Amino acid sequence: MEIAFDTRELRKIAESSKNMTNRFGAGPADSLMILLSELRAAESIYELVAVELAFDTDTGRVVTVYTDHGAKVVLEPNHVSVPISDAGQVVWQQVYRIRILGIEGAGR
Repeated sequence: MEIAFDTRELRKIAESSKNMTNRFGAGPADSLMILLSELRAAESIYELVAVELAFDTDTGRVVTVYTDHGAKVVLEPNHVSVPISDAGQVVWQQVYRIRILGIEGAGR
């Protein structure tokens, strides 16, 4: 998938393992770096393994991806025209561009 970041600070954190480790600690940083690599390689969020996906309950537009070590990434589709089902839900199987809204090292 193609990844964009909501802010420059998020991009700066995500693109440096040193920044991640300093901010979140070694275990969560490793999990987050692996998750970001998997997101880049995946065609859909459903290809991610060993994570828990939590969709917002209204439209499914925002997804929180939890890793081991309690780390999480919050993301949304980054399409000009987001694929939406007849029921008004995001069709995540068709989403290949995402925007990362937040990264956290531990806790839910």
